[in-house]
Order: sequence, then C-alpha cells, then structure tokens
Amino acid sequence: MSQGIIKREVIVEGNEVAFEAWEQVTIENIQPNPQNPAFKYVVLSNRLQKRFQLFDNDIQLIQEQQQPYPPQVPSQRTPPSQPGFNIHSWPY
Repeated sequence: MSQGIIKREVIVEGNEVAFEAWEQVTIENIQPNPQNPAFKYVVLSNRLQKRFQLFDNDIQLIQEQQQPYPPQVPSQRTPPSQPGFNIHSWPY
C-alpha cells in the first residue's frame, strides 16, 4: 500500500465530502476502472466508510524515502552534555 495526499476536496453522492484537500490517505490498490481508466486509485474514505476510485487530479502519491544503506548506529553512547558545557570546545 502507498500513501497519498488529496489535492482537492472530493465531493460524492450529492454533497457528501469524501476527502478534504491536503488529507493524507492510504492507497489500498491501483486498479484502472474499465469504463474510465483514469480512475485508478482505490482509497477508503474514513468519513463515509466507503471505498472510492480516484484519479491523478485528485491524489498525489507520496514518494517513500528509501535508504541505500542501513542507518548508521553509533558504537558507543556519549553521555548527555551538561548545561553550559560544550563537549566540542578545546581546552585552553
């Protein structure tokens, strides 16, 4: 599943708001609609508890940041610095 941001308010079934602008949502599936292939993102509206198919003008995919290497883990823990003491300062 991917994450996305709703670009604009999406109103369905009369005047019901399915999604607010800038709302972050989970894209459950990407499946083009046979009648209109532009509608391809299947997203659950938490307000209406229904799934809707949205298209590119409604949603912006959030790029997942992938790290090429595992994060660096320090080998030793440094004690927390005391207030007013700079551990990077040189002695006189």
